[in-house]
Amino acid sequence: MIRRGILEQLPASSADRTMFLYGLAGELILRFEESGQQKDLDEGISTYRDALELQLAPKFDRCILLIDLAQALNRRFCNSGQLEDLDEAILMHRAALKLSPAPKFRFTILNGLAGALTTRFERTTQREDLNEAISSGRSALELQPAFHPNRSMPLTNLANALGARFLQSGQRKDLDEAISLQREALRLFSESHPDQSPILNNLASVLSQRFDHSGQRHDIDEAITWSRRAVELLPTSHPDRLPFLTNLANMLNARFDKFETRRDLDEAISLGQDALKLFSAAHPDKPILLDMLGSALMKRSGCREDLDEAILHQRDSLALKPTSHSHRYGSLYNLGHSLRKRFDQYKQREDLDESIDLFKESLDAVSSGHPHAYLISDILGRTYLALFTRTHELDHLNKALGAFRVAVACEAAPASKRMPSAKSWARMADLSGHESALDAYRSAIGLLPRLAMLNLDLQSRQQSLTVGSDGLARDAAACAIRLGQYDTAVELLEAGRAIFWSQSLQLRTPMTDLHDVAPELEQELRRIAVALEQGSTRDMSENLFDNSLQMMSMEQEESRFCHLNEEWLVTLDKVRQLDGFQDFLRPSRLSTLQSAAANGPVVILNASQSGCAALIVTSTGVQHVPFMDLGLSEVTKLVELIRHAIAEGAEGAEGGKNALVHESNRTRVIDLVRQMPLISDRLQMLRPRLGQKSDNLTGPDDIFRYVLCTLWLSVVKPILDLLHLEVNLFISSAPHAALTSMVEI
Repeated sequence: MIRRGILEQLPASSADRTMFLYGLAGELILRFEESGQQKDLDEGISTYRDALELQLAPKFDRCILLIDLAQALNRRFCNSGQLEDLDEAILMHRAALKLSPAPKFRFTILNGLAGALTTRFERTTQREDLNEAISSGRSALELQPAFHPNRSMPLTNLANALGARFLQSGQRKDLDEAISLQREALRLFSESHPDQSPILNNLASVLSQRFDHSGQRHDIDEAITWSRRAVELLPTSHPDRLPFLTNLANMLNARFDKFETRRDLDEAISLGQDALKLFSAAHPDKPILLDMLGSALMKRSGCREDLDEAILHQRDSLALKPTSHSHRYGSLYNLGHSLRKRFDQYKQREDLDESIDLFKESLDAVSSGHPHAYLISDILGRTYLALFTRTHELDHLNKALGAFRVAVACEAAPASKRMPSAKSWARMADLSGHESALDAYRSAIGLLPRLAMLNLDLQSRQQSLTVGSDGLARDAAACAIRLGQYDTAVELLEAGRAIFWSQSLQLRTPMTDLHDVAPELEQELRRIAVALEQGSTRDMSENLFDNSLQMMSMEQEESRFCHLNEEWLVTLDKVRQLDGFQDFLRPSRLSTLQSAAANGPVVILNASQSGCAALIVTSTGVQHVPFMDLGLSEVTKLVELIRHAIAEGAEGAEGGKNALVHESNRTRVIDLVRQMPLISDRLQMLRPRLGQKSDNLTGPDDIFRYVLCTLWLSVVKPILDLLHLEVNLFISSAPHAALTSMVEI
């Protein structure tokens, strides 16, 4: 280099040495960017430091030198992962900022500082770094006009910082803003601009995070599209290509987890194995790739070799992360998960014991409010259950249920993620007769309104409840009944039913009492309620997007309703802190429900796997009527019989003739009736009629008579007997007379 030769000839006291050292350092850094030779980067940094130690040349701005040294140190950190380089880069940025630089330099410093602080936070999880990064990023944006090309980097840095804060706090508004900022940065470049690549990669990352949070298919599909594009825009030798490939492989792996498309898994493994051959041993992104590859191989593990290779990669990843590494908990979790799967397949106790130790260490490494605490606690609970199944030691059961309790209590995780833990806790506690069973059911039922959050569209709310409820309230009530807590059974049934209707009533509830005590809170709650009621019944399927502008508009709408839902919950919490409002808009207590029985008893029927029963609510309490001859299996058969009768009756009505059960269906009807218990002699009278195989075929009316007779004897009569009520049957026609004779008391 020419400058190197000139420097050798300049006297040590020459003021021009600063300028030439600065120029030489810039040339070395440029050559590193082109060739990737680490020695050029090291020498460039050393040369910048030499320049800083000298007396500056006239009119040479020290601020520029500090900025360029900080950027070079940051680049070396990206290559080597040495935290000392990142610490020094942050110090250089701060030193430059203290020099009160011109606005154009101040913008560069704030932007670089925001990026470096976010990166350090990801390694150390020091919250003050993240807060300063967000503040610096916002300040940098204020120094550039709206459509200036230079806004792309501060937009990206601020988005990265908000994404990092979301991972810590689970606040959806941070994630939505991060996506919006990345989209704004993307619009500043033409479609083929090479600088698009890192922005596309970052946008893909935050979309993938939102997919992890909400499970929306369009988020992960879009993320993978942008991630592929980010890789395509980079030449094969570009240093960012490997981490971008790792990112793409991770997203394919995540999509496989949700939708189980095998080609996604195969491609993720193929990309990971190809990338692993190119990673240097010291590359900071190598642990990420090893974790992903191990996870993917573990899922594909149709053979022992895949599973063993997965565990080997995950052990290597863990070895590359020191105890202080902020993402070490993820490597601990992944290795534990693979060991647990190997135990499931090959039953080696040491694998199970090690997986429990790893999950416990992983859980200790995150705060109780971390969004991933639920995931670690859930698998820890399931692993303790596997151990309990093997040992039958009560301590292992207690630890399993305790881990599920921790998972359910993780408020930073969405309700859809915590519900499986709640259901597992309730099911196992119920089956084992554990004292926490009712607490578990209460927790699970308490999550149901969160599954159908008011920020979701109607279709999504219905789908969430269908997947999440699964007879939960019925099982909860049955558990309370077995414990003799009939009042609690009624309350649990009331809390678990008609979620949509209950939410609608909440949004329209009179707030007169609240207005008298806290008028400002009442007005705020009313404002949010009106906005949510307008949005929560919308059907997004009728407004599918077909271009990017429509997609952004829908994103903004979803984000708005998500924030409104958060406001609703926060405002409700404030109201419930007021004296006398602790139960404001909560599920009704029995004392409130009993008002419905002022003019007569209210009968609630409950059918669950553990038994069928009635709860009779009166103004004085709750009575229990068990149905000794009717279980869930019998109820299911009665339902199927009714469906046959309705189908055959409808077909007969259309043909204008008396309906008869088709031969193909009559065999099934006969089988169902024969499987039913013999409750009484009168019910037995109907069985030959339904079970005969002659020309006198079974008709829908015969089926209805049989089902109604069964319900009368099994359900209605025991309730009337308990209430000491008599029934007067009026006979007005032959069919009614026949029915009366069969159900006569």
